[in-house]
Amino acid sequence: MNQETPLAIVFDPIRSDLQRVEDLLRDAVGSTAEPLRGMLQHVLTGGKRLRAAVVVLSGQSLGGAGQTLAQLAAAVEILHAATLVHDDVVDESATRRGRDTLHFRWSTQAAVLAGDYLLAQSVRMVTELERGDILAVLARTLTAICEGEIVQALLGDGSRPGRTSYFKQIEAKTAALFRSAAEMAAMLAAGTDAQINALRRYGLRLGLAYQIVDDVLDIGGRPAELGKPVGMDLRQGLWTLPVLLHLQQAGPSDPVCAYVAGERTDDMLVQAIDCLFSSGALDAARAEAARQARLAQRAVRALPDTAARDGLLALAECVLTRRA
Repeated sequence: MNQETPLAIVFDPIRSDLQRVEDLLRDAVGSTAEPLRGMLQHVLTGGKRLRAAVVVLSGQSLGGAGQTLAQLAAAVEILHAATLVHDDVVDESATRRGRDTLHFRWSTQAAVLAGDYLLAQSVRMVTELERGDILAVLARTLTAICEGEIVQALLGDGSRPGRTSYFKQIEAKTAALFRSAAEMAAMLAAGTDAQINALRRYGLRLGLAYQIVDDVLDIGGRPAELGKPVGMDLRQGLWTLPVLLHLQQAGPSDPVCAYVAGERTDDMLVQAIDCLFSSGALDAARAEAARQARLAQRAVRALPDTAARDGLLALAECVLTRRA
């Protein structure tokens, strides 16, 4: 696979489907009045559309197609956008995808309400599918995401999570939506129980791999590609996998230990990032992400041999090689 444009290779066969998703995203906010319309367009513009691709490819791998699949994909992307708006408020982030965050450009109150509006739009679009079982999955997903964010906020007191706690956090924070995207698409395509379970496992493992790579990029990425400064997770006191792996071998005087313990100076941040690079923690975290991606691929190898299934396999590779 060409590592310069891996997503283009995966997306090309479903380009018309993703364009249908873009049309639905535009229509979802097109009838709203200003300034709300401009706020929502600001949030929904950009992004890699990975979750929409998971919906489309998962559904097509079981023979699904058409407007309903695109509508589900759009609903998932809108839900994702809503969580980003709320995350940015909680984290007090000034930039997202290289642009001002919503609360930074307007106000915190307006941003929170815009996020709520997007959540409502996502629920509306899924409700219109007239599938109560799929709506129930969406409701469970929203619950899991909120629980994960609350736990992460409470862990901001400096307590160090174990490896098991870390994986539970990122499952709720990130992997739950990937898992549900694949699961709901499989249900919409009338998959068997075995097929639905296989795609659910695929989405879960893909989401875990995605978040671990995100943790690595927070330390080792380039600001111009990330659209935000490096080290944001460290600045917020988040216990990411590279940090946890590094601290397994670090002494009490280690800069990473000092930084997470409360010595939050710019100089100590630079030293902590240098230590994470030199200790091999980033490589170890990437290895774990690769393991999760392989488990995702294994979950769907038993599905029908189609171009869509190949797309799911390739998407797991893209997650590992992404730079932003």
